[in-house]
Amino acid sequence: MQLTGSQMATLNQAILSLYAPYDMSALPDRFLQALRTVLPGELTHISLTRPGVGAVDAFLDQPVHEALVALAENREDLLEMPGFKDGAFYLKADRGPVSYHDFMSRDRLAQTALWEFLCQPLDLKWDLSVNFHSTSDLFFTISTSRGGRRQHSDAERIMLALLQPHLKQRFQLAMAAEPDHPLLMVDPAHTPVGAHHLICDEAGRIVVIGEAALQALRRAGLRHGQQIPADWLAWLRDDRRRPGVGLAAKPFRQTLPSGTRVVLHDLSDRSSGQYHLMLQFEGGGHAPLSRREEEVARWLVEGKTNGEIATILGISAATVKHHVASILSKLMVENRTTAAVQLEGMLKGGR
Repeated sequence: MQLTGSQMATLNQAILSLYAPYDMSALPDRFLQALRTVLPGELTHISLTRPGVGAVDAFLDQPVHEALVALAENREDLLEMPGFKDGAFYLKADRGPVSYHDFMSRDRLAQTALWEFLCQPLDLKWDLSVNFHSTSDLFFTISTSRGGRRQHSDAERIMLALLQPHLKQRFQLAMAAEPDHPLLMVDPAHTPVGAHHLICDEAGRIVVIGEAALQALRRAGLRHGQQIPADWLAWLRDDRRRPGVGLAAKPFRQTLPSGTRVVLHDLSDRSSGQYHLMLQFEGGGHAPLSRREEEVARWLVEGKTNGEIATILGISAATVKHHVASILSKLMVENRTTAAVQLEGMLKGGR
């Protein structure tokens, strides 16, 4: 199948937009814009996934959808889906556009966490995804999903396949320029703290924040209600902090009353009418673990699943899941893999 002249022009426009000057913080939004140029749909997002260790590190979306937050908070169930836990979905997405339906029927999809927390709430039926960066067990995937009335066409699959190498090349250029950017710190072995995402409107009112991020702010001694702190908002509004057109601001650092240091990274698209913040917490204490949480933590460090921990401790898997959620909240991290790294150091130190 050949693309029409109009389709080729659209694809060229998307490719050219990728190579405009901007830094790593602006890259997720530019990738989303490029994909929407060639594949308009109900939902377009980027995921950072480590299926081998059961982690979905982030879902980035402009404008944000609460369903993505709910899906990320149920990452363990998501990664039990066919093709996900063993990485087959992502490996196939390395070679070109791939859909969930390449791995399961619609009836099977309807039994999964993906359907429960994302597809059903947003009435999504069709999807198309490609990777733009991957290592042995880490996948950066950009995807688009649509409702039941409009399936992706063969021409759109071709355009996404042609766009993919440019996404990969542009990401490699950004990595070379900013190898220490927090968006790249998704390997827990090299990440001292967890990254959290927060979306607010132009007045600073929080639109979406994950439960782990909310608890992290509370543990850090920040009492913000439904509003981000005034100094955070002032920093976001100050265009003088930007080094040039299309370039994102340097991070904002602040020490909170608890002694915890927070670092803010602005991932915002100004035209969206929203601010997208990635938060990192450094140092400071955390609430102590209960006796049962310590027992769960020791097996979590060993890499045991919730079901295995439940069998070992003689409690239900639901109870283990509750304890794991509490542990993540107290440590101010988003996933169990990052928690395991911190817990290992704590347990070795006898804390």
